[in-house]
Amino acid sequence: MKKSVLLVVAASLSLASLGALEKVGTLQIADVDSLVKGISTLGEFTGSPMLGIMASQSVWKIPQIRLFGNGRPGEAMAYVAYAEADGKSCEIDDLRLVSLYPVAQTKQAFVEAHPDAVEEDGVLRLHKDGETSFGFVAFSKDGKWASAGDDKAAVVRALGDVKSASRKMEGSLVRLSLPRRGLSAFAELAEEASKLSEEASKIAQESPDRAKAQAALAKLRGQQRQQISTVISNFTDCVIGIGAGERGLDVRFALKPVKGSVCDDLGRKALPADWISYTSTAVFASDDAVGFGDRGVKWEEIASVLAKHGIDFSFVKHKRPSEASDVYTVDAEAACAAIKKMSESAEKISKDGEGLFTDLLAFTNRCCCALPDPGKPAHGTALVLKGFKPVADIQTRFERTLPEAKRKPLFSRCFLSYYSVIKGLVPVILANVEEGQRAMLAPMLNSLPPEGPGGVAMAQWRDGPLFRGILRIAPDEFKGLAAGITLFTTMKMNGQPAAAPTKAK
Repeated sequence: MKKSVLLVVAASLSLASLGALEKVGTLQIADVDSLVKGISTLGEFTGSPMLGIMASQSVWKIPQIRLFGNGRPGEAMAYVAYAEADGKSCEIDDLRLVSLYPVAQTKQAFVEAHPDAVEEDGVLRLHKDGETSFGFVAFSKDGKWASAGDDKAAVVRALGDVKSASRKMEGSLVRLSLPRRGLSAFAELAEEASKLSEEASKIAQESPDRAKAQAALAKLRGQQRQQISTVISNFTDCVIGIGAGERGLDVRFALKPVKGSVCDDLGRKALPADWISYTSTAVFASDDAVGFGDRGVKWEEIASVLAKHGIDFSFVKHKRPSEASDVYTVDAEAACAAIKKMSESAEKISKDGEGLFTDLLAFTNRCCCALPDPGKPAHGTALVLKGFKPVADIQTRFERTLPEAKRKPLFSRCFLSYYSVIKGLVPVILANVEEGQRAMLAPMLNSLPPEGPGGVAMAQWRDGPLFRGILRIAPDEFKGLAAGITLFTTMKMNGQPAAAPTKAK
């Protein structure tokens, strides 16, 4: 009788613990075969297949795989995060992280492999050492899943979330799912990340007009918190998946807005099929139909403030072909001269850092106040490098990178090629180095592979009640960037060559 009472009390305490934990997020990781294939594919994109093969070997170092061995083929593993909840909010300072694994071995085989394991109320307590990184393990009743973690209550709780943690990956290598509680937790983390640096706070503290600078900084932080809170309160769920295939590296996402909320009205107006004509020579372009374009700050205002503090940005020219479009042209040659000039007056600029900080903070505050307005017309922005013509126009490159986007009612899209920027800067770099450096750099820089038609593209659209989107990095962009990074790393390791000696007259 006494033993029965103790069991009932233990069960009651266990249920109370379960009720205090609420799921805030699930991170699924594809099975071993899919991970190895995906990582190897990324290696092939860089032009160095062996790099991918070597990187894929790190899969076997994943703690769950080391603990449980090979999982069931085709089944994803997962991490589930829990936080204590009081019914209204979650305390995320101490997240409880639990692993869910599709075990192939039986519980009996696992216990035999871990003779130090002690079973307590159906949960195995493990001896943590260099080989075992989890404190507790529990098996599902059907023996197909095992949960592992350092919090006993969370380990038991996770077995109730097998259904959501075992969803098919549909091509993703990793997938993060955030319910409403998770979005709230993410908002708190994003708020911390969005805070200005300690250096900014120090500038505000030491500014001659300290009260004004601190007030401006406090206002910005308050607006950031309000924006994050407003955005999060408009959504109930978020799913983000990352995968790799023949078309490139994909990041796919879906958001579910609260019905009738401000965000629920966004994205219902589609963009025209054709990109605006002035993007033909751009290395970056974006347009959207959700009212994000005009943030209430004009480039000319920013450039004027920078010039007042001795920072010359006249190498950036701004034009407005229409009220709903902006084009920025960067003169790289003029930029080199401006940077040299600024380096000569760096001390003066540094002394006036407080004034520059306060002025720029005022612009940031104005931007933070701007909210999307679905009633505004579509707005586009493009960036052009003076004198440089990319391999193809933006529309061609966007459609080559994201062909499936052509069939979607897009409300937002953008395209960027970092590698095109690198290729566009090569002549400028060579023209602004000493003759001896040029002789060494020219063969290396000119050996960079040609531009590919792909790049980095992102598109968003409405799918019934959902916001959906995809960001893709094309294989040729991977290859170009890998070649550029390898080249510049080699140059850095070898050091800059000395300037050519001056010939005697």
